[in-house]
Amino acid sequence: HTLKARIQESRGNFDEAVASLNSALDANPRDVGALLYRARLRTHQQQFELARSDIDSVLRLQPKLPQAILLRSIVSAAQNRMSEAIGDLQSLIKRSPENSDLKMQLAAYFEADRRPRRAIETYDQILGAYPENAQVLRRRADALLSVGRQTDALKDYQMALQKMPNDPSTLNNLAWLLSTSPIEELRNGEQALVHAQKACEVT
Repeated sequence: HTLKARIQESRGNFDEAVASLNSALDANPRDVGALLYRARLRTHQQQFELARSDIDSVLRLQPKLPQAILLRSIVSAAQNRMSEAIGDLQSLIKRSPENSDLKMQLAAYFEADRRPRRAIETYDQILGAYPENAQVLRRRADALLSVGRQTDALKDYQMALQKMPNDPSTLNNLAWLLSTSPIEELRNGEQALVHAQKACEVT
């Protein structure tokens, strides 16, 4: 049944895939893999309460399963229950403090929760280990910009652009900063146009 669900999912038949997993769980209600798989599909279908029910069933069977806690955080974020989403990720990071992917997700949650300074702190931690990670530099620049630290944001955008010269988000946001900054020495209309035009070209 689980294999059938995977084939159906690959064809975009999500309802049929869920039905196959229902059959698998009828045969074995304690099948953690099938419960998690159905929760993921239900999350994809935006059936968040049903997904949460499956995740709760998994965690009753395996209370500390990281995959279930991570998926619960995704469901919580989708439901705008940001404190719960953040709490789940923080618990996972305590168990895996070197996991930069979890920290990136945590920083994104902080930004969604309108806590950009906490996001910046988290990006700082990641960059302490991976100082040339261009995606993190760009994301930190966005957060810095949102709290008015335009000079620091400009440095991060420029460093990110050296690593990702064709990244449209970096080009666009850097162009916006250079064209609109209230700090006179940061404004550079000519360079802003160069970046904005390139952003248009690459998209």
